[in-house]
Order: sequence, then structure tokens, then C-alpha cells
Amino acid sequence: TAFSSNVYIVGYASATKFFGAGIKLAPTASTPTAGEGGIYYDSNQHSLYVSTAANAAAWLELGPLTTCPTGMGLMGKGRSAYCIELADRAAATYADASNTCLNAGRYLCNFQEFSMACNNALGGTWSTSVWRWVADPYPGSYVFIVGSGGCFNNDYDGVAANHAFRCCLR
Repeated sequence: TAFSSNVYIVGYASATKFFGAGIKLAPTASTPTAGEGGIYYDSNQHSLYVSTAANAAAWLELGPLTTCPTGMGLMGKGRSAYCIELADRAAATYADASNTCLNAGRYLCNFQEFSMACNNALGGTWSTSVWRWVADPYPGSYVFIVGSGGCFNNDYDGVAANHAFRCCLR
């Protein structure tokens, strides 16, 4: 017996958890029958999909980014693609910067993400006259900062200091 190349995972997804009810192997031509929140993986397309309608009529592809929300620019492609904000956010403490990104459904960019986008002049404003928080920890109660004097310049500062920052999205 030949197995299908599609695997359908049937379950329920909330905003924070996936409650899997089982796995269904089905022929490629078969359409998944999961309700809203159902998830399936199409190995032909190498994509994960989540149902966005109660009757499974609409599916949202969860794959590599190819576009970004307004105000963000796309860096890289395929599995390494990410979006980065094209303008700095107002200076804040490290915790406030990180929480601001998380509350926006994003995360604080790391050193490599910021430096590569800055170095490639990915649209927006890439002033190298200010330090920015990045999500890379430094020993003790310190975190790396990047950007003052050049895209790859880095230092560290205490988490209570205030610095500009940018959020990323994968």
C-alpha cells in the first residue's frame, strides 16, 4: 500500500495552544475536513496550513515569509526570511522594548537581524548615530546594543537604560 504525501493533523487551535485530536493520512487529492483551527501539512508544497473557517473552506498558509506588514521590510528568503521594522521605536528600557514587540505579535530583533538589514540599507531609516536594543543577552544584568557608529558596532548596557529598538517578525 502506498502512503499519501499529505499528513493532516486534526485538532483545535486557540490563540496560544494546539489541542491535537489525531493525525489523518489521506490521498493528495483529498481536502482536509477539519473545522476552524484545523491544521495540516502538505509535504508536496512543504507548507503548514491552518483552517480559518468553520467549514474548512479557507486555509491560511504558514510558510516562509514572502511579504511583510506595512512599515516593515523583508530580509532574506525561504526559511531564513524575516521582516524588520523600517523605523526605530521610541527609546525604552529593555523589558519595555521586548514587551512592546511581543504585544504587537513580533519580537525584539537580534544582533544579526538588525545588522544585516542595516548593512543592506533595507529602505527606511538606518541612522547609525544611536544605540538600539537587540535581543542578545550579555553576562550579568546586561544586554547587547547595536548601531552607534556603524551597523555592526556593538556594546552592552544595563537593562534599565533607555534605547531605541526595532521589532522583527518571522
